Amino acid sequence: MSFAKDPTFGNWYNAVDKNAGEAKITHSISYFDKDNHQINFDGGYAEVMSLNNGSQNRQERVRVISGGHSKSILGSSVTNHADGLYSDIQNDDPINWKWVADENKRQELHDDWVNSTNSSELEKYNWDITGSPNSVFGAGLIVLDGNELVQEESTINKNGTLFPITWTITTSNLFGTKDLAEPTEPTKPNMITVAVPEVNVQRQKLQEVVPAPKETVVTPNPIDDKTKQPIKGVTIDPITVPGDHKTGDKVEIPTSGFPEIPGYNKPQGDKITVTIGENGKVEIPYAPKETVVTPNPIDDKTKQPIKGVTVDPITVPGDHKTGDKVEIPTNHLPEIPGYNKPQGEKVAVTIGDNNKVNVSYAPKSVPSGSSSANTTKVTSQNSTNTNSQTKSDKLPQTGETNNKLSIIGSVMIGLVGLLSVFGFNRKKRESK
Repeated sequence: MSFAKDPTFGNWYNAVDKNAGEAKITHSISYFDKDNHQINFDGGYAEVMSLNNGSQNRQERVRVISGGHSKSILGSSVTNHADGLYSDIQNDDPINWKWVADENKRQELHDDWVNSTNSSELEKYNWDITGSPNSVFGAGLIVLDGNELVQEESTINKNGTLFPITWTITTSNLFGTKDLAEPTEPTKPNMITVAVPEVNVQRQKLQEVVPAPKETVVTPNPIDDKTKQPIKGVTIDPITVPGDHKTGDKVEIPTSGFPEIPGYNKPQGDKITVTIGENGKVEIPYAPKETVVTPNPIDDKTKQPIKGVTVDPITVPGDHKTGDKVEIPTNHLPEIPGYNKPQGEKVAVTIGDNNKVNVSYAPKSVPSGSSSANTTKVTSQNSTNTNSQTKSDKLPQTGETNNKLSIIGSVMIGLVGLLSVFGFNRKKRESK
């Protein structure tokens, strides 16, 4: 143990066995005046300084046994624990010296400290030297009670090897000032006169505090109005609506924030009523755009309109224009005598002027076998009429002509039969 003549310089102690891992002393401190009367410091303060926490798990501590109680000091690395005052961080390491504002400078000092370089810069900023303005960084506070302070001072090294000597200071001179000036009576300030303006104070009725209205955030989800399925690739930002709503509630949201979606009609009006679904989602129906076309049946061979036939307009999906190709259902098309209706469920057409679409109907063909039979029949019935047979041979082989010839032949056969009956009766009467 070593003590300085000036108690503000503190004391030094060391362990008998440096490998013991801990050195500990009990230190009783009392002060006397010039008349040898013990001084009572009840209500006073003392600072414990130079409480180091070094680079080799070495930690210095002070614990008050009697005569006061310990506290932490704002800005110090030393904190008050149940077992005394000590620092939990390596306050010897310059990297923790926040009063050195330049981080690069702190790093340089840290490197000097790690390499045990006793540089002048390191001494300049070091808090653990006499008179340092930053000595509070390694200090704790003791609130005194009575005329004797008893404290336990210790050094602990978890590596087992103790530092050769430990320095502890218990003083009321935190920043190292040695000579304290006698207090002097303060100078009485000059009296001044200040004119105080009149203040007209009016009482105002306190306004009632109205709570902010509750709101609900909903997320619009565009869907196809026909299929009721979400429209892919389209998102709409969330919208805040007034009121505290829950799933299943109906709310109105403005349509101004809805985007235009190709192939769909945006909902009309300033607002739309929707129902809140799971997770605050609301479905926004977008009607698919459609085009109304009017089928115009034409002869597939002549490409001319088939007269006397009209077809009701058909609505096809999509926003189409003249020249676009679309498909229309064939079940909407009528049967036309003498023509074959387009086959399949749908037929592809091209939109023309005024949204008309030409639909090709193929003319029905007359079987060649039936025409020959009629011609043969007509020929066989008119074998005695050379002129008629010759004319029939020159006529086109159509069903209509054959039918007419068949009718004429039948009439002629009937007439021949009647004439034969009349002739037979006449001969019979003459024979009598």
